[in-house]
Amino acid sequence: MAATAIVKVSVEVDGLGSGVQKLSNRYSATAPEEVFQGYQVIGTTVANLDLGGIAVTKIRGVMIRAITGTVGVLVNDVGTGTPSATVGNIMIPANGCAFLPIGGGLTTAYTIRIIGSAAAAAIEYIVYGQET
Repeated sequence: MAATAIVKVSVEVDGLGSGVQKLSNRYSATAPEEVFQGYQVIGTTVANLDLGGIAVTKIRGVMIRAITGTVGVLVNDVGTGTPSATVGNIMIPANGCAFLPIGGGLTTAYTIRIIGSAAAAAIEYIVYGQET
């Protein structure tokens, strides 16, 4: 059986206007060939996301879940940018998550930068990649 990567996201808002507003999506990617699952206490110092040996050029998707604190994410950076855990960039609140579909991987010099809003800020995540 070939490997699969399926991401499901849905939003439901009730109590505003008439009825329940819903939007859902099921994203299925081309079969991944490598995967890395990690847990990291990231604190308030900017760091590169640990890709577990998957080359940035091979990344096809990243799901990040904030365990503790708000997490700021900056994608496609040359390793010197600073994400913000309070405004802009991609912000993931505690107990929230974000899926980053990265079509075609990143340019060799680029990376994914992360920062937390507190010393105990922590994330769990999955990165998957593909050779072609």
